[in-house]
Amino acid sequence: MRDGVRFALQCGIAVGAYLPLTLIFRDWAVDDAAITYAYSDNLARGLGLVLNAGRLPEEAHCNTL
Repeated sequence: MRDGVRFALQCGIAVGAYLPLTLIFRDWAVDDAAITYAYSDNLARGLGLVLNAGRLPEEAHCNTL
């Protein structure tokens, strides 16, 4: 196969696999970024490593950060 045809076929396969997965997981939300942002925002404001400012520290981790 020529390189252009192979590349187009690979892109088609990738898109064909991606679209059904987006339909399956469209209501699923990943909150790793929000948790990381809340911790870093509170740390930058001088409130410490807490998820919610003014509350006791609680365990809320979903990622390795």
